[in-house]
Amino acid sequence: MKKMMKLLQPVPLGRLLPLLLALALLCGACVMPPAATEAPAATKVPAATEAPAATAVPAAAHPNIPFSEMAYERPDTDALTEKLNALIADAQAEGGGTDALLDRFDAALADFNAASSALSLCYVYYAHDVSDAYYRDEYAELLAALNRIDLLMTDAALALLERGDGLALARWGEDFAAAVEAGDKLNDEAIQPLLEQEQALVQEYDDLIASFVLEEDGRTYTMEQIVSVAAEDYEEYVRLYDAYTAQLNEQAGAIFLELLALRSDIAAKLGYGSYAAYGYDLYGRDFTVTDAQALHAAVKEHLAPLFQQYTLLAVYAERSMGERAYPLEEYFETLREVTADFSPLMREALDYMIDYGLYDFEANENKMEMSFTTYFSAYASPFMFTAWEDSMQNTSTVIHELGHFANYYHSPVDGWSVSSSLDLAEVDSQGFELLMMPYLPQLYGSDEVAEAAAISRLADALYAVVSGCMEDEFQQAVYADPDMTLEQMNALYRRLAEEYGLADLYGYTGTEWAMIPHTFQSPMYYISYATSMVAAFELWTLSLTDADAARTAYLNILQRGAYAKFRETLSANGLGDPLSPATIESIAAALS
Repeated sequence: MKKMMKLLQPVPLGRLLPLLLALALLCGACVMPPAATEAPAATKVPAATEAPAATAVPAAAHPNIPFSEMAYERPDTDALTEKLNALIADAQAEGGGTDALLDRFDAALADFNAASSALSLCYVYYAHDVSDAYYRDEYAELLAALNRIDLLMTDAALALLERGDGLALARWGEDFAAAVEAGDKLNDEAIQPLLEQEQALVQEYDDLIASFVLEEDGRTYTMEQIVSVAAEDYEEYVRLYDAYTAQLNEQAGAIFLELLALRSDIAAKLGYGSYAAYGYDLYGRDFTVTDAQALHAAVKEHLAPLFQQYTLLAVYAERSMGERAYPLEEYFETLREVTADFSPLMREALDYMIDYGLYDFEANENKMEMSFTTYFSAYASPFMFTAWEDSMQNTSTVIHELGHFANYYHSPVDGWSVSSSLDLAEVDSQGFELLMMPYLPQLYGSDEVAEAAAISRLADALYAVVSGCMEDEFQQAVYADPDMTLEQMNALYRRLAEEYGLADLYGYTGTEWAMIPHTFQSPMYYISYATSMVAAFELWTLSLTDADAARTAYLNILQRGAYAKFRETLSANGLGDPLSPATIESIAAALS
């Protein structure tokens, strides 16, 4: 997750001094030298803190193929379509051996999963250069084809389950069968044209955000140029920043209004009252939009004020960091050392990524402005994507993504109708970020910088919870009112920014939401940053008194199996319910 906000105005130390004195105890537990694992006595730890013994998970097999040898070839989706149509007809007919039909389904399933792997590879090439028309169009066409084949896969699986002999259920298991039935309500032939229109609009936004510049009085400004103004003329920086977001909002907003209408139509055709509820089901969440609304309220009350305090403290702390570059090769070597100490499992995943070039860190002007980790099932290999510019922010991003990479490496949950909790996936990344805080002195080579980085990291973690709830509340409200105008959306966003404390800190005008790609590309995703960071905070709080228990709980979560439920998995590992206001109050107490 990338922060999308104005830089804070430099504040004279005299104005911050009372706050710093008040917060000295507040952050006493977050400035952590390498071996520190104990919190001050006053720190409150949530009641559920006992993690079970580490779970033994069989090692995943990897073919050791470098990324440079992975070639994209368009799958034969027409042939797969024909196979599935024939299988459906035979499965629905009376007679015939079910075992042979199941073998045919397994072969089609393997073909589908290979095609999905090719789609992931194609997306990496598209994201590397969004101006490349070949991969942009190829991705859109293959995605559309696989969406249609997904319907056939569902029809074939249901036909086999309904044959009445129980053989399909016996071979696949109840979890797979339940996932097939759940997936049946999430897709339909009637929405296929809408999905294709949706993808075209998303690509239109991708093109816009990759090339957008502010045009003013015959001049153009990139965001990088605007940021460079801040040190010399903060007021001019703010003026240009607001003008940039206003122009972008006008153009991106027009795209979003079309997406809003399309997505509302998709949800209606599938029997949903709101796209928000459909989006939650699409991600396989074990909580509802109503559950999330209770979380929104608790975060506003208990964590938003702390977010403001930690952020102001971080502004002061970051002054001690200085300007230092972090060359990639040097950082890799240090990261190898600290991950080996944290757990050989993390070191093994990192070595595999580096040794086989399973990452794209190149910075180029046409690269999609986001970081992610994906999985190529055809090669049993994860892949990390970001843009490395030798900054401290890059170092945090790689640690975040390494959590995802390690989960894919050790316990890949991939394939048609094989579900994996999105919220647990973000615990993999955000939990790892917070548990790596004792290693900051080694990563940054200075206790002083490490202390500042620790404060900054906790401020960022609070931002993840606060912004995750704010963006979710914004999208819930928008999708509940598909007739909302752009002006009304901007007013809503401004009001929410005030309620969550971002308006006071960053001077939000209400247009900034258009800078968040997830709103366009992955609707209703953002709440997972909040729920997973709540779990990550619980792991961090536990680590202050029992680092081994926190590490064990984290690694158990990392190595979960398919179909693991978010809240159930956290509870099994000694953590509280992340949707409970009581959990939020407990975290606030620990941070206070």
